[in-house]
Amino acid sequence: MKKFVSLMLIFALLLSKAPCETASAKTKLLCKDKRIEVYYKQTKKGKIYFTYKNKSKLDIRVDVRFIKINGKSYYSDYEGKVVVAKESRVVKLELYDEDEEEVKYKFKKGKLSGQFEYFSEDDDISYHAKLNFKNKNIK
Repeated sequence: MKKFVSLMLIFALLLSKAPCETASAKTKLLCKDKRIEVYYKQTKKGKIYFTYKNKSKLDIRVDVRFIKINGKSYYSDYEGKVVVAKESRVVKLELYDEDEEEVKYKFKKGKLSGQFEYFSEDDDISYHAKLNFKNKNIK
């Protein structure tokens, strides 16, 4: 009986690990520096999701300045997203045209290029940076 219970526990543990491994296979690093890492997380119902990983000791605000999806350019994140120090945040990409009107899009796969910009939320310690990424192939 103990052997059966042990086997069932091992089987349950293996099943619980499988979805995590599958999800991480979709994740792709787009750009990084000493304070932040930006990952393509997934496409869900045709929408793109990014993960912002804040490695710094300060809260930061991250903006997508522009993005190119399969060769077509868009604007995004006019307000940016705050990412708490030493935390990660998953963000759905919202796209806008030059008139700041929301653009509906559906993405399955292709190439992504663009620029992320971030700056500190702390008035005493200030930093600001731009990170570019080019032709990242998303399958």
